[in-house]
Amino acid sequence: MRIRGFTLIELLIVVAIIGILAAIAIPNFLQAQVRSKVARAQAEMRTVASAVELYNVDVNEYPWVEQNPGYDIPRVLTTPIDYLTSLPKDPFGPSLSYDIYSPYLTTNDYYYATKKYFDQYAWPWQTFPCGNDNCPSAWGLQNKGPDRAWARMPSSGGSGVLELDRPYEYKYDPTNGTISAGNIIISGP
Repeated sequence: MRIRGFTLIELLIVVAIIGILAAIAIPNFLQAQVRSKVARAQAEMRTVASAVELYNVDVNEYPWVEQNPGYDIPRVLTTPIDYLTSLPKDPFGPSLSYDIYSPYLTTNDYYYATKKYFDQYAWPWQTFPCGNDNCPSAWGLQNKGPDRAWARMPSSGGSGVLELDRPYEYKYDPTNGTISAGNIIISGP
């Protein structure tokens, strides 16, 4: 009785097939993780948007911008009335070190601002969902997105930061690659 085993060639073919399948599966798995984080951020932002609008109905103005950390979701949405049970955390984690907002203690989670707040400091409000200044929104909420950076400076050397200053013009778009520049944005009303 002779015991047969696998030949070296057969084992190498099996290992090569497993390697090819892993090379296909791992990038797809990583992209699925990014897509699920984007979906989570968008869902949390819709929840915050509802809370902001409910607050506006009750108080007749939008919540004021938090000062420390700067531009965080206003804590007034959680107390004394629970418009939100808790403030959401960014699914993408903290900002990367090259993010130009890191030294300024800007929120690590979500960036909230209002037109009224920007008008107070005479800063230009450029949150226009329709793409032109005929439709300014009263407030904007942003997530830094998969690139984990709030903003990058213009390559032309101009002033301002693209994603935060003109969010609809430089918003995150997964068709540019799952991990691409731009922030995820929602605004209202």
